[in-house]
Formats: sequence, structure tokens, C-alpha cells
Amino acid sequence: MVEPVTILAGVALAKKCFDALSKASETANDISEISHFVAEIFKTKKEIDENVIKQKDNTDLSVAMASVIEQKQIDIVVEKTRKLVNQRYGQNTWNEILDLQSAAIDEQKKHEKQIYHDKVVQKVKIRHASLPSKEEQQYDKLYKILIETCKFSALIIIAFVVFYAIWSNRCTEGFC
Repeated sequence: MVEPVTILAGVALAKKCFDALSKASETANDISEISHFVAEIFKTKKEIDENVIKQKDNTDLSVAMASVIEQKQIDIVVEKTRKLVNQRYGQNTWNEILDLQSAAIDEQKKHEKQIYHDKVVQKVKIRHASLPSKEEQQYDKLYKILIETCKFSALIIIAFVVFYAIWSNRCTEGFC
């Protein structure tokens, strides 16, 4: 269960970041001077969202109330940030930022999938390289057939030798 103190600390951090963002955006010459404030607000929002998802005891009224109010407060801070960025840098800037971030995340996921795919292909190639070729498999079959034929021939020869030994030492006279 997330404690109310933790919830308030997360929201307070987001509000402090917004206040710092408001002050810095008036004097900022470069977006890098204020971007870390926005990143901190989103990081806090993500943490709060994850904490709400992890809540197991939403049957308790105080926990459910704290979760909902916490999400609403952070949403208000994000909305204020959106308005501030759009006001300072032009209409629809916020949406462009989110679209760019979303595209970067998608590209990163695609890149990670490609890396995973390449690793799997590499493993398959290594496994395939360790397998004998078709020609080697045919020679292995012929070798096994030759060995089995030799074994069978040796067995037949031994059987004839034993038969000959018995036949030549047979009893042909009266007492044996």
C-alpha cells in the first residue's frame, strides 16, 4: 500500500517542478534549460501511475480516494505544463513534443526487436553451421551401411568356419 505521505511527496515534487518551469520559461533562452523540469514532471506522473496500478487494497476508501486524487492532481500539473509550453512556444507545440517522443519510443522498440531478431538469427546460423551438410550426411549413411555389411559378412564367415570345423570333425566311424 502506498502511504499518503509518499503520494503527497510525488504531487509536491511535480508542483515544484511546474513552479520552477514557470519561472524558468520566462527567462529561458534555450529549451534545454526547462526540458529537465518537464521530464521530471513526466517521471513523477509515470511513478504515480505505476503506484496506482500496483495498489492491491483499493477496497479501503482512503487508499482509493488518495489514488484518484493523486492522479487528478498530477493530471492538473501536466495540463498546466501543456498550456505553458503552448503559450510560450506556439500553439500545438505540446502535441508535437509528445508525437516526437512517441515516435522515438516506437523507434527504440523497433530497434530492440531488430536486435533480438538478429540474435535469434545468429543462434540459428550457429546451430545450422554445426549440423553436417547433406553430402556429409549421405557419406555418413554410406559409411554406416558399409560397417553393417562388414559385420554381417564377418558373422556369415564365422558361421561357415564353425560349420566347417564341426563338419570336418564329425564322427564317421563307429566309436567317436
